Amino acid sequence: MKKFGADVEFPGFGAWRIEDDGERLFYLRPSLFGAKALAPSALTRQVICELNDYFLGKRRIFDLPLAPAQTVFQETMRRALLTIPYGEITTYGKLAALMGSPRAVRAVGQALHVNPIAVIVPCHRVFAANGIGGFAFGAPLKLRLVGLEKRMIR
Repeated sequence: MKKFGADVEFPGFGAWRIEDDGERLFYLRPSLFGAKALAPSALTRQVICELNDYFLGKRRIFDLPLAPAQTVFQETMRRALLTIPYGEITTYGKLAALMGSPRAVRAVGQALHVNPIAVIVPCHRVFAANGIGGFAFGAPLKLRLVGLEKRMIR
């Protein structure tokens, strides 16, 4: 598989690594220093434009082709996450129930932690029943993303 992508800085939200195969996005997470530079594809450029609009508060829904998730559980979770409206949050328990597995709260948390397409597949909108819960990239970024969305819907 040919790999395309870019590392892009979004003011206030840091550097993000985008990877795609020219047809489908398969990776979007905060950048790791020292990652191999990739040439951008047309899809990479579309992802950059849509993310820029999102971080500026001009986009609520992404229109990007996504590579399938690695497992059936992760794909089910992805579909459930994509139903959480912009600016709203849910809990791990409610997400598990929405997926048809109400007792799979820990499995949901683990799958969210390895979500390869952050922001677009909005794992930042899922909180613990008694607080913020985890986030692979740290609580401050999770709160900035949710805060951005809440400000834009006022």
